[in-house]
Amino acid sequence: MKWVFNGLEYEVDIHPLKKAKRVTVRKKASYHYAIRTPRHVPIASLKTLFHTQLELLESLPTPLDYEEYLGRDVIDLWGEPTDQFKGLTPDQKRLKLDEILLEEVQFIEMYFKKTQFKIDLDDLSYQVKTYQSKFGSCHPKDRVIRFNRLLVHYPKKFLEYIYAHEIVHLNVPNHQPAFYQLLQHIEKEATRLKIELNHYHTAFTRG
Repeated sequence: MKWVFNGLEYEVDIHPLKKAKRVTVRKKASYHYAIRTPRHVPIASLKTLFHTQLELLESLPTPLDYEEYLGRDVIDLWGEPTDQFKGLTPDQKRLKLDEILLEEVQFIEMYFKKTQFKIDLDDLSYQVKTYQSKFGSCHPKDRVIRFNRLLVHYPKKFLEYIYAHEIVHLNVPNHQPAFYQLLQHIEKEATRLKIELNHYHTAFTRG
């Protein structure tokens, strides 16, 4: 949907959600926004709300355009800039980076197999996925762990922390006290790494 204010055109994606309790607006790119809203809110009301908040919304940092980022000659690999992928298309870079991330996961798996014996790491499979609001996910029934592909751009210590976090879910499904006790047992620096990762992620995704 396109809305025009003061001669400027804005692309607005509206998502009426049954479980939404309030209207939220998220900046996706310059002049491009997403609105999550309860189903009963009229479009005219959303447009008015959007207009009244436009000055504030435009002042927000522009989120990272990952496709544009992959199109650059120099991108980050494990927290350091590199031009080793120069000349590749964004799709080719994505495939190569996913391979690199999964190779590193195999090394991390071997490390945890040697250093802890509380969690069974046999017959696990790993996947890479683009996540908007989390760094990984664990599916104990299928023994599948997925990682946010942005982690390949961050220092390796963060991938190791996310690996530790997700494998604990093989034993403890929810974030209850037993979860954090086991996480602390296999990754002593979990609390510090979680804080550092959130700061690093925020800085990276704001360009």
